[in-house]
Amino acid sequence: MSWSYTKIKEFSHGIKKIRISLDSSYMVSVIKVKNENFNLYTVRDRIYNSVLSNLESHRNIFGILSRDLMVIITDVKGLEKSRESTTKSLNKILSQLKDCLRETKFVMGIGSEVNDAVSIRRSYIEAMKALEVGPFLFEDRSVVSFSDLGPFGLIRLENIQERDFGSNFDKIKPLLEEANGEELLETLKAFLECESNYNAASKKLFTHTNTIR
Repeated sequence: MSWSYTKIKEFSHGIKKIRISLDSSYMVSVIKVKNENFNLYTVRDRIYNSVLSNLESHRNIFGILSRDLMVIITDVKGLEKSRESTTKSLNKILSQLKDCLRETKFVMGIGSEVNDAVSIRRSYIEAMKALEVGPFLFEDRSVVSFSDLGPFGLIRLENIQERDFGSNFDKIKPLLEEANGEELLETLKAFLECESNYNAASKKLFTHTNTIR
């Protein structure tokens, strides 16, 4: 994958240096420049002026991760319809960036809302996967959420690039053939998102641990 373990590790390390409330809920969004050989650092001031003027500073942390990646961590605790309002705000930021840098093309991936600071890393990974997988499913969309990927969120990027879904769907197919297949697929998705932790998955789905097993 184009997003490596090293990048994830660097992101996680950076999070430790930021003052974040442990009991808040967060959502991570990653913005990527599609233009080759573009360097965000060369237009850093213009980007910060454009983005920060549209962000609530007490709720958002913004930063440039690399030459072609930017990240926004949003504290969504207490926000009414948090995903809808946050997505609307992020779309506005993306629009502002396009106006600021007219020759530049941007895409955005949005991770799931997580219920504690420890899980911010997972939301980041989901945002990155939405960025990488999204273009294969939604060619004309500049903003893709991890939830938009559906069952494709469970598939490795390499297989999507090669259009090789067989090995993945062979494992998922038995679930889809069950009467409650959609529910089972959602359970599997939550289980994998919680890093195969039964207790975490049961809390996410508001069900008993034995039901997950």
